Amino acid sequence: MKFRTVSWILIAGVTAALVAQFSADERLDPPKEDFRKAIAQIGAPASSESTDGSSPRILRGAARVIDGGTLEYLNPRVTVELAGIDTCDAAQTAHFNGTPWPCGAVATAWLVSQTLGQSVECEILDRLYNGLVIGRCGVNGADIAAEALLAGQAVVDENVKVGIPLDKYRELEARAKSARTGIWSSTFTPPGQFRRDRVQDRETEVRRIDPANPSQPANNEQEEN
Repeated sequence: MKFRTVSWILIAGVTAALVAQFSADERLDPPKEDFRKAIAQIGAPASSESTDGSSPRILRGAARVIDGGTLEYLNPRVTVELAGIDTCDAAQTAHFNGTPWPCGAVATAWLVSQTLGQSVECEILDRLYNGLVIGRCGVNGADIAAEALLAGQAVVDENVKVGIPLDKYRELEARAKSARTGIWSSTFTPPGQFRRDRVQDRETEVRRIDPANPSQPANNEQEEN
């Protein structure tokens, strides 16, 4: 068996074990009633279609996981970013006592464990220029973002302040951090900073390319005469 195959099997095993641990954690007590009340107050129809032909305010149904903080409904096709949280990038790793582990893959697997085979409800809070929507989502009345924070699979996104219980989210993050749950058991770069660093690295690589010879890095140093 090839080393790469063994590595992926080990990663999958570790991910499954971590997800099982987080799912069985007795500390998990997300604010289910809060989310139920928020949805009930909207009084939206019980499907992803609106009654007046406009874009729906509430989405309901099966949704697939794109990454640890993003869901996609297939009918209609809508991509929803979970409001109020940020998660490790898909390619990101954290370090537990110096040992790297794929926090992005684990966050994605955790979200799959919460939504697979379930009807997911999302209240649309905002629409972005790139076609994405920002939403507060839940399963069986439980706030997915709140669960992710308490399970240590997400950090609070301070950029979203409307439509979510931000103080509650901060409290749940603090509890997970105090208990060293999930990513708080390890050292990691904040997800937003990780993405900014990757963009900066790519821009740096582009600047290093010599237009006259794209296969070779540009030499910015002038030769001495």
